[in-house]
Amino acid sequence: MAMRRPWLAFLLLFGLFCAAGPYDWNNRVNKESEAGNLKAALSGTTAGLEEGSSSRRFAVIGLAVFALAVTVRRRWKERKGVPMEPGALVVGGGGDRSIIVPLVAFVTFAAASTLWADDPGIVARRVVVLLCVAYAAWAVARAWTLSDLLSFSVLACLTTLLVSLGLEIMRGQFHPFDGGYRLSGLTHPNNHAQECAVVIIASLAAMRLVPERRRFYVLTAIAGAGLMVLTRSRTAVLAVIVALGFGALYIMPKRRVLGVGLVMAAVLIAVGVFGADLVDSAKHALLFGRQESTADVGSLTGRTELWSELMTYVGARPIVGYGFDGFWGPSHTASVALSLGWVVPHAHNGYIEMLLDLGVVGLVLFLAVLFAGLSHAHRRFRESPGDTEALLAVTLLVWLLVAMMAEKIVPQSGYASFLVMVVLAREAMASPVPVASPTVRAYARTVSA
Repeated sequence: MAMRRPWLAFLLLFGLFCAAGPYDWNNRVNKESEAGNLKAALSGTTAGLEEGSSSRRFAVIGLAVFALAVTVRRRWKERKGVPMEPGALVVGGGGDRSIIVPLVAFVTFAAASTLWADDPGIVARRVVVLLCVAYAAWAVARAWTLSDLLSFSVLACLTTLLVSLGLEIMRGQFHPFDGGYRLSGLTHPNNHAQECAVVIIASLAAMRLVPERRRFYVLTAIAGAGLMVLTRSRTAVLAVIVALGFGALYIMPKRRVLGVGLVMAAVLIAVGVFGADLVDSAKHALLFGRQESTADVGSLTGRTELWSELMTYVGARPIVGYGFDGFWGPSHTASVALSLGWVVPHAHNGYIEMLLDLGVVGLVLFLAVLFAGLSHAHRRFRESPGDTEALLAVTLLVWLLVAMMAEKIVPQSGYASFLVMVVLAREAMASPVPVASPTVRAYARTVSA
């Protein structure tokens, strides 16, 4: 029997994210020149990022209201004795403290950062945004089944991407064979690349979870991969490849893993022997179809210079940072822009961004949450081979760890960030995996082999 989908909840949440996310119908048209952006930064008008539009403020409040409604509906079902659908989260045993403790500590530290922020008002508002999005993630994690979560992630991201593509085609801005083209109808190409990654990872997980809809999810995964090529985001492609490769290690027979390892070793040896002849070809491949003038491989499109500049600011406040999401005020934006000659919206590195915002303490707590979630999912899969949710958590968190080396992803009000939050919430609230007996472990090893 087909499971019922909360379509109304899907539409409401999709609409809220459309309003709260970094989307603009005239995104490509409204792009200003670098000189204009620099002038705006110097005049302090970049504060619009801190203030946010009225629609985004209402959308954030709407997320909290949505979460409250979902929570009330869940509790009403529990009191009425409505049976839980397959794949719903079963909460018990107090959850996993290894995830809950650092998670609560991170949120508490982020909220406390208003005390030492340069602009406490801005940081306080952004902490409120974090709490609203996190509350929505917690409510969805408890109320929706895993199949619901995957369906929403695929459909919402794919709809946004197709609308963005349609806008560019309608306006005559779709030039895929132009070296400078990147898909950016509604937002920055790197944001669209994150949505493509969500489509691919969620589709592959749904193929395992709902095999009767395998054809549909195969098509969505192919569509996500094709759209990712149009974004020409090298970081997103690398992160997805690493994440899927890491996830494949959990389900591939051990003999095949050994074979893949030998092939990779042979490739490395070949590169070492014929490296001089392969440098030019590798550099051309790393450009990913983009013009060399705008996608320099050696400096990672200017990122290395940016990171070097930002580390001086990290050194000024290494322990607690400048306040949660509070570094990129008008003064810092202007000073960094003057040093580099181009306006920088964020650090283009999630780890450096966390150092700027919350210092070493915040970064350690943040990494503790991610690795605790990864460890919990790893244990679940080892004790229950074939656990699709555990495999999804491992793949998604590995993707995040790799992608954050060149982009800011979490915490933000985007689909990728939200999916990560929901997955972490489900890992934290689920009962801890009991230690299996040697017999069970032997059976698991036999199945995985």
